Amino acid sequence: MTSIIKVNNIQSSASNAAATIASSGAVTFPQAVTFSGTVTGDNNGWEKVSSSTSTQAGLTNLQITLPTTTDFIALKLIVRGIKSTTATNSYWGFSLGNASGTAITASSSYYYLGSYTYSNNSSHGDTYLHSFGDVFGRMSAHYLGDGSADDEMTDMELDIYLSNEATRSTRVNYRLGYEKRHTDAYVTVNQGSVYRNGAEVNANINIFSNTGTAFTSYGYGLYKVKT
Repeated sequence: MTSIIKVNNIQSSASNAAATIASSGAVTFPQAVTFSGTVTGDNNGWEKVSSSTSTQAGLTNLQITLPTTTDFIALKLIVRGIKSTTATNSYWGFSLGNASGTAITASSSYYYLGSYTYSNNSSHGDTYLHSFGDVFGRMSAHYLGDGSADDEMTDMELDIYLSNEATRSTRVNYRLGYEKRHTDAYVTVNQGSVYRNGAEVNANINIFSNTGTAFTSYGYGLYKVKT
């Protein structure tokens, strides 16, 4: 048996408005709303794919599975904290996995062009990094920090386009936050774009130090921008 409750307003026992329902069925919540479970639906065109708040130490590769469905126009990946744990002359970078998940690392697989701002509090500047043929997508210009202080780590935001299109090349726009390199007092902020020199569906992204040294991840969130 199906029951229908018809009301225009819902209030607490103290007569505080909790919800109003228009004749069209549109619902307005005048107070803050807390959800204890997963919210599905439009969410203003955003849908969470996966996330983690766990601290993972001793990583040499942070692999995140990408959706391969056709119900989104872009992906946004946020890495809320990542730091090298050794003093190494390395750079942050990534590779993409093909539809089977195998990392693409052949010669000239990635083109990239980036810019970065740097300062040591007395010398400052802006310049660029680029390659029109590399085995990975480079995202940082200066050497990594060594994790000995909180300023020797960074955060990442990546916008991923066309990774679900078999006939198009994936493009990744990146932004990396404040990070002091391990060799001296210079700090950099990085941004740029990576072009995958080849067309295929990408089933994952792998974030790493380009020399394979260990690092710690403090969690991430991956989201679809829905069609």
